[in-house]
Amino acid sequence: MLNQLIESEAGVYLLTFLLALGVGLMSDTASRGTWIGPLLITGVFVVLAATVFSDAPWAAPIYVIAYVIAALMSETRRLARSPLLVSEPYWKKIVLTATHPRKIRAAARTAK
Repeated sequence: MLNQLIESEAGVYLLTFLLALGVGLMSDTASRGTWIGPLLITGVFVVLAATVFSDAPWAAPIYVIAYVIAALMSETRRLARSPLLVSEPYWKKIVLTATHPRKIRAAARTAK
């Protein structure tokens, strides 16, 4: 069953998205040490997508986009209690986390 899924282009894209989602959710942007694992997985997957999954040319871009979005949403959830984000709507929390991560992390640390 997994073999049939990998052989189809749609299956490769589905597995790509799921892998990127899992790796993005497990990455912790506040710590440099926890970026090593997701960075290695991302590098290996991009190489695999370029060589093995040549029938699915959008595998690497889908992976990178899904990974970045999942990591950003995970970081926003971690920092949701920051005084700078408390009264903001969810979409604005994501934008602020993406554009001003250091200020928001610093405010979250002082609020604890």
